[in-house]
Amino acid sequence: MNTGPSQFIELSGSTRKIRAGAQRMAPADPSEVILVSIYVRQKPGSPPLSDLATTFSAVPLSERQYLTRAELAERYGAAAEDLKAVSDFATAAGLEVVITNAARWLIQVSGSADKVAAAFGVELAQYQSSTETYRGYEGAVMVPRNLAPIIVAVLGLDNRRMARRAGGGNASSSITPPAIANAYK
Repeated sequence: MNTGPSQFIELSGSTRKIRAGAQRMAPADPSEVILVSIYVRQKPGSPPLSDLATTFSAVPLSERQYLTRAELAERYGAAAEDLKAVSDFATAAGLEVVITNAARWLIQVSGSADKVAAAFGVELAQYQSSTETYRGYEGAVMVPRNLAPIIVAVLGLDNRRMARRAGGGNASSSITPPAIANAYK
C-alpha cells in the first residue's frame, strides 16, 4: 500500500480548529487505545431513505410492514465491497476491525493513538480548556484517495464534549416521558 502524501486527500467536512479558549498541552498518549467509527456511503443505486419515510407516512400504522434488519441492510445499507475496502485499509494500517454493520453504514476500528493518527493523517494532542481536558486534532482528516468517495465520516479522533444540557440543569430537573405524556394528556 502506497502511503505517500499524494495518495491521501482531505475528508470533506472533517477540519477541526482548536476550541476557543483551549490550549494544546502535549501530544496524545501514543499507546492510548482509541475506538474510531468510520461511516461509509449508502450502497450506490439503492433507493434514497426519503422514499422509506414517504412510504410510511402515507400508510396507517395498523397496515405498515416493517423491514427486518437484514432487509434494511440489503435495501438501504452499505455495499459489501465498500465495507471490505475500508476494512482492508484499516487492517493494513495496523488497526483492528471491531464491528462491520452494513445497515448502519459503519465500520468501527480500534488501535493505539499513534496508529490511528498515522492512518488518518492527523496529529493527536491533549488540549485543556476552562471546562475540560480532551484529545483532539487541528486540521483535516486524510483518507486514501480511492476511499474518498466511500468514506462519509471518521468519528472518535476527538473526544471533547460536543453538547451540554440546556440551562445547566441536572438530572433531577429533567422532564420525564410520563411528565410529557401528562402535559399533552
